Amino acid sequence: MSTGTFSAVQNATGAVLLGANQGVTITTVLTGGHAFSIDLETSVSLQSWKKISSYTADQTATIFTNNSSTPMYARLRCTVLDVADGDTIAWTFTETTGETNQIISDPVTGLPQIILTDQGITFPKNVTRTGQQYVYGITGAKVGAAAGWVVNAAANTFLATMAASQTAGTLIVPIDNLKPGWIITAFNLLGNLVSAGNAATIDADLRKQTVAAAGPTDASITTMTQLSVTANTAMSVSNTNKGSLSYTVLVGDTLYMKITSTTGASCTQTFQGIALTVTEN
Repeated sequence: MSTGTFSAVQNATGAVLLGANQGVTITTVLTGGHAFSIDLETSVSLQSWKKISSYTADQTATIFTNNSSTPMYARLRCTVLDVADGDTIAWTFTETTGETNQIISDPVTGLPQIILTDQGITFPKNVTRTGQQYVYGITGAKVGAAAGWVVNAAANTFLATMAASQTAGTLIVPIDNLKPGWIITAFNLLGNLVSAGNAATIDADLRKQTVAAAGPTDASITTMTQLSVTANTAMSVSNTNKGSLSYTVLVGDTLYMKITSTTGASCTQTFQGIALTVTEN
C-alpha cells in the first residue's frame, strides 16, 4: 500500500507497480470543500504516462485492472487543486490482487525513484549515498624514491614501518575500487608515531594518474596538513583529517596516496592504512 497527502499548492504524484492481471483501488477524501482534479494514468516505461480517466469530485473505489502480460505502473496525479486554506486530498493506492508494491516518486517530476516489489528493490535513477567510508590497508604498497619505509617486515602483521633517524622517506599506497562519478570528500590516516621527545612528522598527498597518449600524467589532488609530534601519537581523523574535498573520480584516472615521513632519534612510525570518505552516486 502507498499512502500520502496532497497539499493545496502541490502538483503531487503517487504510484504503484502492477503485475499482470492486477488491479488498483483508488480512494480519495477531500477536505476544504473546494474543487480538485485527479488523473489516473498508466505507464509501462516509467516515462510515457497515458491518462485513462480523470475525476473532479469525491471519488472512491475506482478500480483499474492491468489485463496485459507485461507489468504496468498506475499513477494517481493531482493536477488541479484550489489554493485555499485547509484544502488537502488524502489518497490511498491498494492493489486488488497479488503482492502490494510501492513506488516512491520524485515530488517534483513525479518520476519513480525507488520501486519496492515482492521481487526486491529497483532504483530507476541513481541513488546518492553520502558519507560512505572505505578503509585501505597497505595491499600493493611500495617504498617510494626516498628510502626509510619497510613494508611487511614482521612475519605475522600487515604493516609498513619506519625506523628512527630517517629523512623524508616515501611510501606509495594505491587506492582502488572507486567507481567513476563517486566524489571523494575526505580522508585520514591510520597508524601511529612513537617519540621519546624528538620530532616525528608525516605528510599525505592524494594523487592521480591520468591516461594520456604520450604516457600517464601524474598530479596532486590535495595534501594533508603535516602532523608533527614529540610524543607517542595515534594517527586518526582527529589529527590527520583532510576534509571539505570535492574530487570526482573520472574514467581514466588511477589514484594513490604518497606518504612522506621523517623520524628523529628514538622515533619510529607504523602505517596501517587510509580511511577514505566518498559520496556514491
